[in-house]
Amino acid sequence: MRTLIVMWLLAGAAAGLGDEGSPLLVVPDGDATAPVAQWAAIAADLRWKLSIPTGDLNPLALQKAVDDACQKGGVDRNRVYLLGIGDAAPAVFYAVSRLPQLWAAAVAVNGNLRALIQSNHLFAANSRNVPLLWLMNPETEKTNAWSVQRLKDAGFRFETRRGEKLTLKEPLDWFDGQRRNPAPNKVECETGLLPFTRCYWLEIAKVDPTQKNDVLESTRVKPGSGASLAIGNFGYNPEAPVPGLVVSWLPANYNGPLRLGDRIVALGGKAINDAAGYEQMLESMNEERAIAVSILRGKDRMRIETRVVIAGREENWTAQIRGEFDPSSRDLLIITRGVGEVKLNLPAEFTPAKVNWNGNQMGELENAGCYMLGAKAVPCADAAGAK
Repeated sequence: MRTLIVMWLLAGAAAGLGDEGSPLLVVPDGDATAPVAQWAAIAADLRWKLSIPTGDLNPLALQKAVDDACQKGGVDRNRVYLLGIGDAAPAVFYAVSRLPQLWAAAVAVNGNLRALIQSNHLFAANSRNVPLLWLMNPETEKTNAWSVQRLKDAGFRFETRRGEKLTLKEPLDWFDGQRRNPAPNKVECETGLLPFTRCYWLEIAKVDPTQKNDVLESTRVKPGSGASLAIGNFGYNPEAPVPGLVVSWLPANYNGPLRLGDRIVALGGKAINDAAGYEQMLESMNEERAIAVSILRGKDRMRIETRVVIAGREENWTAQIRGEFDPSSRDLLIITRGVGEVKLNLPAEFTPAKVNWNGNQMGELENAGCYMLGAKAVPCADAAGAK
């Protein structure tokens, strides 16, 4: 069961926070990377508020952490920062991809993204309005070479920095001054899961697979074949001396058969020359089966009996929505793929707006508020009453 620790650090009038409230720092599983008291001291020094969600770190759990913090009052919604360290780093990328409207900025420190990318759940379009920094030490950078390239190929918004010794000063300095724009002129969402159909002021109200549109191409961060070994998640340095594959990273509380420094030298009786050869072997596998893994541990050669597993993937089909407002012409252009209805939460700064959806004029909207797009744009209250 998910637990949530929220520390409230009120510095009073001396903090100089004004009416807008304090920044909120969200640190998933932060009590695994430093004692809660240490995080509390950091937040107190910054005059920020702090939320430390633990347990289930999926995006909806993180959203609840933010909502719980904001309900207490005194939080600036436009300065909510997400920081994931080590095993919590993938949660940062997932949350940015699923709920970008929550975050002013995000930082991931080390970690391993391969399993997240292999899950099929990561989309680049959703990331483009959230500054995301990935801090890695040299070893982690090598382990994540495959993941970094996949993110870049998809156009996922992020930047990387490498440091021999990473400190908390780097992400906290980077957060300073970053503010969320609650209504970017251009937003885009892609999803195959109903809980994640909203990005900022645009929402997919109804999916319809028959509504095709070649203008929008999928922005999925492409996974590999989905084949992996049933020995737990692990990382390796692709530049380590050959032959074989040297295990350079294991998650916290790992209880599988591998140890740091193990060298995987054969898979199913076939020698592994290097990291590229190992990845090619996995890419060629498309069915689950028993397999033997040979490893060298020091001078000892060991045999591990395990299985090839193929990841069960959701979101093989996705819907996509893009909206762009031109302040000079007051045109609001919405393009969709796989969408039957659009919910538009029109910001005041976008009014008046001439709305066009997939080439169809929806009318000119004079007032901010919620609208449903069908044959034309109608207020959400009217649309609900007509059903």
